[in-house]
Order: sequence, then structure tokens, then C-alpha cells
Amino acid sequence: RLKDTLTQQQAAQIAIPFFQELGNRAHKLGVVFGIEANPTDYGCDWLTTLDDAAQFVTQVASPAIALHGDAGGMIMTNQAPPQSLHMLATTTQANP
Repeated sequence: RLKDTLTQQQAAQIAIPFFQELGNRAHKLGVVFGIEANPTDYGCDWLTTLDDAAQFVTQVASPAIALHGDAGGMIMTNQAPPQSLHMLATTTQANP
């Protein structure tokens, strides 16, 4: 989850097509990949909150790329799990 010197937009321009292709191939095989936020406390600098990961999964728009919620990561980024369950459910349902 390091974009290093790339901007958020540049990282997305690389990652979205990659995950769309991965999603297309995975869907044909009945496989689903989960995208999980990794907080900055872990040394990450991209997709560091559940909101970031949800937006990315929505942009990829593949039924084989899903949002994975990590309770520890949500607590570390002040996104309490109970309030985040709705986001997890609606993002997952948006990519049936």
C-alpha cells in the first residue's frame, strides 16, 4: 500500500485498471478478492482508511473485488466497526 511519490490520482490510474482485469478473471473462476485498508501506523500511504478502500472498490466496480473490513484497522483510524458496518454492506452490495 505504498504509492511513494505518486499522487493519489496517479496511483488510482494504475491500480483501478489492474484490479478491474483481476476482477474480470477472478469472476470467471468464482473467486473474490478483498481490498482492506491498511492504516498509516503500518507504514502505508494509500488506501489507509475504510473510506479510502470503499471508494476504491466502488471505482473498480467488479463483483470479484470486495471491501474487507478489518476491525483493528477501523479502530486505529477512528472508524468504529458498528458505524462502519453500513459502509461495508452497501459497498459489497454495489458490486454484486
